[in-house]
Amino acid sequence: MNSCKNCTIIIKSNSSNIQCDACRGFIHATCAGISENDAMITRAKARCIKIVCNNCNSNMAQFGEFKTLITSLKTDFASAIEALKNEFNEKLNNLKREINCQNGTPKMECNMEDLLMK
Repeated sequence: MNSCKNCTIIIKSNSSNIQCDACRGFIHATCAGISENDAMITRAKARCIKIVCNNCNSNMAQFGEFKTLITSLKTDFASAIEALKNEFNEKLNNLKREINCQNGTPKMECNMEDLLMK
């Protein structure tokens, strides 16, 4: 016998129940807030209607919070990378100008290998 994922009471064989699409546990129809008739329809249309127990629903809400956090971190990370790229390019340009002044060549073209070799 299975116990209801929402109320933890044993589900009797003659009671109307549905299955959680996330954890595959069983839920009393009344615990899911649906009538026996709706439970039969839900089982018949299982591919179209998704039902989750309270525990899985709570876990999914936490995943939503994580998704928001990850999106925020991704944005912050992209901003930090952009700032580092700008800082690097500014320092690279300053170094190129410095090399140009030292060599007395007004328009010396430098590439990364040239800068690293010196």
